[in-house]
Amino acid sequence: MTHKADTLRPFLRCAAVVLCSLALPLAVFALWDRALLAAPHIRTDGERFSAAGRANATACTLYAAEHVTKVPLGSNSVWDGGWTAGTMDGSALARARRTLRALHEAGLLCDDSYAAALSVCRLDYGSWELYTAPCGLTQLVRSPEEIYTGADTEHVYIQLILSDDDAPLYFNYQNDLGQGDTLADDAVAQYCALLGLDEFTDWQYPDWGTAVRDFGAAGYSETAQVYAVANASGYSVTLSAASMTPQTFAALNTQYGEEIS
Repeated sequence: MTHKADTLRPFLRCAAVVLCSLALPLAVFALWDRALLAAPHIRTDGERFSAAGRANATACTLYAAEHVTKVPLGSNSVWDGGWTAGTMDGSALARARRTLRALHEAGLLCDDSYAAALSVCRLDYGSWELYTAPCGLTQLVRSPEEIYTGADTEHVYIQLILSDDDAPLYFNYQNDLGQGDTLADDAVAQYCALLGLDEFTDWQYPDWGTAVRDFGAAGYSETAQVYAVANASGYSVTLSAASMTPQTFAALNTQYGEEIS
């Protein structure tokens, strides 16, 4: 019996380790999410994130997504990992509606596109999907019904990535039945204001249009370490924000740019 117990002991220890590893996230993920945005983070290259950036909720969320949790924010982010499927409900659609209204009021979504987007913010459209990620991130995706049933008269695609305070960190709207969207010259500034990043006064606006196709407009704040883009092309609108080191921005500007206005 003693020999048998000695034989089983290593397997029991392994089982205990596995069980602990499965249970641990349940106990610590909530604490980690709260602490992640408040704690100062040090880059692996030794460059410290600015105190002003850490004090701004959006800049800190973007920093954490890029450098800490490695959660992708973009058009293919769901397939790039880090996101967990959830259940779409009325409260999630209410968040989508509020965000669409804010984008419209900021001049980042024209009247026709806003109306079309609102028209599909209904639970009876089963193509809505919801995903969550660390740091309070929520992703809402609405794909045209024709992909599933061949019968969608709106042809509206919406992808929203929201912070826990509903800042639209990424937004993509497409509608091939629309009239085409245009953005104002100050679209990037309006977008940054919507993100709560207008408190930073060191925004630069690179012009890489000659080197990058469909470049649109962009802005960069070294203090916030945020790169923001606003682009309208054909029947689509894309708004995105990402954490970017000064070194990376300088390298991109050397490669693509000539002057920064």
